[in-house]
Amino acid sequence: MNLLFNNAGVLVDGKELGAQRAGRWRWILEVNVMGVVNGIRAFVPRMLAQGTPGRIVNTSSIGGLLAGGQFMAPYQGTKHCVTAITESLFRELALEAAPVTASVLCPGEVATEIWRSDRLRAEAERNRLGSETEQAFHDAVAGSVDAGMDPRDFAALVFAGIESDTFWLIPQKALKPLVQARYQGIEDESNPLPLT
Repeated sequence: MNLLFNNAGVLVDGKELGAQRAGRWRWILEVNVMGVVNGIRAFVPRMLAQGTPGRIVNTSSIGGLLAGGQFMAPYQGTKHCVTAITESLFRELALEAAPVTASVLCPGEVATEIWRSDRLRAEAERNRLGSETEQAFHDAVAGSVDAGMDPRDFAALVFAGIESDTFWLIPQKALKPLVQARYQGIEDESNPLPLT
């Protein structure tokens, strides 16, 4: 089976929504959304033309399924885009004669360098946390990512999901109640609650 992993992703937290610079928004959108779009545009036509089994795995995030969290709007917004794009792609591929399909990967914390994405930007463009609240949030989540799942263990779960022909790849099953709580809130039409 031919596999395409669209795994582009950067994460920069902090700054209330109205204080986020337009350049930071554009950077995150270009990497997280257009990285996936560019991968689809470059490879899916070739995969379909080959007529052999294939799967496109687009990396979203558990954040692409959850309600928006404070200080995370650019990241979570892009990951919701990736989730919706992949659902559309799955449906469109089902209309094709070729045996090519798609999955959306929604990881929680994995011990990677994503929380240090700002290191990839010029010094003048790097994030400056504006308050003690922002710094406390950053430190808490950065610590969770550092203590996250080992990438090799995570990869094994991803490949097991691919082999079982699963669209929703959510390797950390313990996160599913958070997703269910979000959709319960939508069903109940309840207002989002602040995260503590």
